[in-house]
Amino acid sequence: MSITLLVTLVARPESLAEIERTLEEVKSYLPEVEGCESLRICRALDDPTTFTLIEGWSSRAAHETYQRGVAEAGGWGHFTKHLAQEPLSVYYEDF
Repeated sequence: MSITLLVTLVARPESLAEIERTLEEVKSYLPEVEGCESLRICRALDDPTTFTLIEGWSSRAAHETYQRGVAEAGGWGHFTKHLAQEPLSVYYEDF
């Protein structure tokens, strides 16, 4: 069953350019990952440091497999150090 994953990120203001660069890379490669069906990246109108990724996946297991691969390759530490807080990730299903 397809799922939707919402990931909200808040960049440190001094790291905004780095977050934007990384998100541009994500827009290029994530749709090519097995199981990723769609990706939208939105920026909050009232706070340009806040982004939400709207990811469509073939299943939660497909996303979790992708995440394990990222962890095995060294994780997201190079990215998360530029965030003001921990990312908030929530899985959704159609209702």
